[in-house]
Amino acid sequence: MNKLCKQFVRFSGGLVLLGALAIVSCKKTFDEPPYSGGDPVIQITNSIADLQALYKGSPVTITDNMIFSGVVIGDDKSGNLFKQIVIQDSTGGINIQLDASNLNAKYPIGRKVFVKAKGLTLGAYGGLLELGLGVNDQSQPVRIPSAVIDSFLVAGSSGNVVMPLELTADKLSQKYQNMLITLKDMQVATSDMGKTYGDTTKTATSVNINLVNCANATVVLRSSSYANFAGIKVPAGKGNITGIYTFFNTTSQFLIRDTADMRLLTGTRCDGTSATTITISDLRKMYKGTDVVIPANTSIVGTVLSSSANEAAGNVRIAQADNSAGVLLYTAKGSPDYAQGSVLTIDAGGATLTAFNGELELKNVPVANVVVKGNGGVTPRQTDVKTAIANKSIWASTMVTLKGVNIVTGAPSTSGTNYTITDATTGNIVAFVKDANIKINAPLTNATVTGYLSVYLPAGATDTVTQLGLRASSDVTGGDVTNPATNIVLGTSPYLIDFNNIANGLPAGVSVKTTPTSTSIGADPSGTFLWAPAKASWQATGGGFKNYASAGDASLGMGSISTAQDASTNRALGVRQTSAVEPVAFVFEIANTTGKSNLAMNFNLQSLDTSSKRTSVWYVDYAIGDNPTTFTTVSATGTSLVTGGGLYTNNLITVNFGAALDNKNSKVYIRILCTEKTGSAGNRSSTAIDDVKFSFQ
Repeated sequence: MNKLCKQFVRFSGGLVLLGALAIVSCKKTFDEPPYSGGDPVIQITNSIADLQALYKGSPVTITDNMIFSGVVIGDDKSGNLFKQIVIQDSTGGINIQLDASNLNAKYPIGRKVFVKAKGLTLGAYGGLLELGLGVNDQSQPVRIPSAVIDSFLVAGSSGNVVMPLELTADKLSQKYQNMLITLKDMQVATSDMGKTYGDTTKTATSVNINLVNCANATVVLRSSSYANFAGIKVPAGKGNITGIYTFFNTTSQFLIRDTADMRLLTGTRCDGTSATTITISDLRKMYKGTDVVIPANTSIVGTVLSSSANEAAGNVRIAQADNSAGVLLYTAKGSPDYAQGSVLTIDAGGATLTAFNGELELKNVPVANVVVKGNGGVTPRQTDVKTAIANKSIWASTMVTLKGVNIVTGAPSTSGTNYTITDATTGNIVAFVKDANIKINAPLTNATVTGYLSVYLPAGATDTVTQLGLRASSDVTGGDVTNPATNIVLGTSPYLIDFNNIANGLPAGVSVKTTPTSTSIGADPSGTFLWAPAKASWQATGGGFKNYASAGDASLGMGSISTAQDASTNRALGVRQTSAVEPVAFVFEIANTTGKSNLAMNFNLQSLDTSSKRTSVWYVDYAIGDNPTTFTTVSATGTSLVTGGGLYTNNLITVNFGAALDNKNSKVYIRILCTEKTGSAGNRSSTAIDDVKFSFQ
């Protein structure tokens, strides 16, 4: 530690900003590697536990090039955390003080964050460890100024899930500080029942609610009066709660992110009294084969599973938090659309529980009786097709994940598309997709699909059909795309291929591959790299094979916006590479060249996104035979075989194969490919090919 950094911890609060800026000036500047949509290439040197071990009772400024990472488990979205985030890795958690608002926009729950800790200060407030930049005159860490946050924090991938550690309240200790914990079998103390989480008058800036279990182990639930749920009453039942464990001196405290963390407090209390809220499982048990009116003062809590765009008007699928039971909620057409993940509290008194086309349904619920109480999620059960069908009646309106399935396009429908899902077990499940934004690149083999089960009784049938509801294209992952069923058959020269109809599929004999090598044709794309027939913008940075507007459209130019691109009927087959998938290939499978000679190929190679500074070098090779293991590079001529570099180009490329492919009675494969690492820095290019022509004698 240099002299300036040693003296900084003694400065008064009035000099904090000056000291903070000084520390930034004396820290090494890290070069942040460019990345797109995932984690940056940053070497982790330490864990959060290593960081915590540095604290010996007084603030310490970090002088080593310490870099650690963690996943955000607490942000400021609900307002219950203010100017701070909490991150956790496999060894522990840490509170990071940040002098900025709306942190959830950049650092939402589930975002991986890389922390370059050199120059930061590790201290404590009431014994709870915090990370900041310097200290105030009370030796407490000071928030990192907004202007320099990016010098210390790098945002990585999103959607990461931290599973909470399950404990009973008596097992809480300082080693669990700033970690996501599920406390088992807790209830609000009798003295605090009926209170709200916060004080809406703001007379008290925060409110303490006592939580207790049946063994009288206690913890304080502390909530900000500025949280967006401050005016909501705490639940009256007993169950598990999830939140971040903190403490102030000797007082154990629990911090929830929003009310979804308390949604399981619906069970019978320790004294045997029942809350007015029942589980969806208990609701389903009320149905005995005929319609039943739900008794007054009966409520249920459920998390929305469905996407309104893929359901009939008024249908909402909800499940209880543990995914053990669900129900179809039917509301009047024109009622509010409840977003997927919304946690609903429903006053079901007077509503009717019925079976509609084989599906258990709660209907006649006034819109005013449905209240959104936060956001949450459920964990799908992993199963197979046979087991899902066998349990269709009790698993209806709950989430499942099916692995190793085959998906094919089924019978057409006037209102959507049917897909048939099978696996190695017996039976099949139908996925009906009415939302045009959901794209499934069927046929697929060995895929994973997640969705909610439902059942349907067709007219005249005696047994229900098992269905799977999808919410988004991302519900289908992995899988092998079936290659085109036909080859390119060279008839009359020239043989022309444009891509103006690729929204309906790739042309015969054309496929796309990842990881091509000189000895392998490459792998069928998977995940986000699956061929996506929907129109894509040149500027979209997500990786994958795409349907781009062609640079051959004279009405377009380097500054054309997405709407103009989408309007173009002149299309091109394209790709956006990523750090994870750089080698890619466009493949042309020719049935044979029997009786043909002097084969030549022309195509337009297009560089489309001028904001992409990295460069990709392309070349052409060929192979002969049904399953070739040797590919030969051939000379290609044209203005440039390089895309990216901030350029907008449409270069004509010519390839002459000479006699190499004359009169071959077996398959001929020709690839346009990039196998090298992309050059320079910044975003990777949006590359496309168009107007492919094979000429021959």
